[in-house]
Amino acid sequence: MNYTKSNSLSDLRERVKEEHAGVIGSLRRGLDHAFTAGALLAEAKIQLRHGEWLPWLKSCGIEERTAQRYLKLAKNRALIEAKSDSVTDLNITGALALIAVPRSEDESSGLLADLAGHAADGALDTLETTLQEIEARSAAFRAPAEEACARRGLPTPRWLSGKSWVMS
Repeated sequence: MNYTKSNSLSDLRERVKEEHAGVIGSLRRGLDHAFTAGALLAEAKIQLRHGEWLPWLKSCGIEERTAQRYLKLAKNRALIEAKSDSVTDLNITGALALIAVPRSEDESSGLLADLAGHAADGALDTLETTLQEIEARSAAFRAPAEEACARRGLPTPRWLSGKSWVMS
């Protein structure tokens, strides 16, 4: 694009501001078009039967990967708008990146810590439940076995008392 040179800083400032506003407007309009395209694609996908999606996309002149991106953007529009400091500066790639990964390393490590904590809690709960079940089964087995040993005048095996696998 050609432009006319100027020696006036005030003129240059106004022209830069105007061009910057045009860039911001174009980015925002492009993202808005992607959001709308995704919503329309989602609506169409519901109406299409199995096997009709790809041929229908081809008739629209849209690649499958592009359609997937538009669908993802439309589905996550609220999240994108909530996470972005300035949606007006986002392009499609930036918006997709925004929903693909946490915004900061702190957020990443916090997310991982939360997941690890939930996994550990779940594992501990499972382990505790399993140990309780083993203890209940063991107690149910131990009492009659101890009585049988006592009736026969035999010593109670150490493994039966839970102390060791060796008989006393």
